Amino acid sequence: MKKKEIETLFKKTPKKGFYTLEKDGYLFVLESLGLFKYGLLSVIEEKGPLNEFIDRLVIHNQYVERSYIVNNEFGVVLNRIDINALELLLDEIIAFFKDNHIENICLHCHQRKDLAFFYNDVNIEISCEECLQEVEYKEHSSHLLRGILGALIGCIIPTFLFIISRHIGYLIAPVGILYGLLAYYGYKKLGYYMDKKGICASFLTAVVTMFLGQSVRYVYDVVDAFQANWKIKVSFSEALGVMPGLINGSVLAVGLVYLIYILVFLLVTYVIIIIIEKRKGHHFNVIEKL
Repeated sequence: MKKKEIETLFKKTPKKGFYTLEKDGYLFVLESLGLFKYGLLSVIEEKGPLNEFIDRLVIHNQYVERSYIVNNEFGVVLNRIDINALELLLDEIIAFFKDNHIENICLHCHQRKDLAFFYNDVNIEISCEECLQEVEYKEHSSHLLRGILGALIGCIIPTFLFIISRHIGYLIAPVGILYGLLAYYGYKKLGYYMDKKGICASFLTAVVTMFLGQSVRYVYDVVDAFQANWKIKVSFSEALGVMPGLINGSVLAVGLVYLIYILVFLLVTYVIIIIIEKRKGHHFNVIEKL
């Protein structure tokens, strides 16, 4: 469906990809999921043959990819549906609700009240004003030191793999992805929350541990060089002492190439995680009644 077609039936909202509809006393939210998919959402009472109706939608409607009811949140995932088919589906859903005396309820208190659409930083909610006055919507602050500790712990595994893979170039990609995943979620685990400072701190932690890993790789390169060229076994501490005099520009350049590759995969992983987490977020600091 094109945006203009959607807007003939639904109302555009400040949140990109979200639309609202009030029809026959029922409130619906339409969310664009990308790749020609849409999510039709509402908050309703769970009663009557609702589960059978949900199953029937998937079986008999070619556009319904999935339907569900979870904690009073009714949802239908639609694939490649046109506006006419969407309108017919809405009529079918509303008719079922009316026949079974199913009403919209508040997302928070699950009561029948005067409901409205409310916009926050992440999505559109169907709620009553009383609940929104009681619920605190604010940006949570992460615990910086605990979060950095979590990111450091998470970076142990990719750093170890980075060090032992100095002769195996194809491990660079998964190492970069692991740095991103474990640094991000390590920070979030111990920092209790992920905010902007958490994103920056965990990313920098991954970069710092990555450079430390490369430094250790240089030391082992010195150990290997003594063994290969002079058949001399040197310890890690001995190699560390002579490393500054043996590492030249060409060696540093090779190491820099590895670091750039890992940084690219790290950055891409972070971007993907942030996009996914933003869609799943539950902490907001802006509320607007639509």
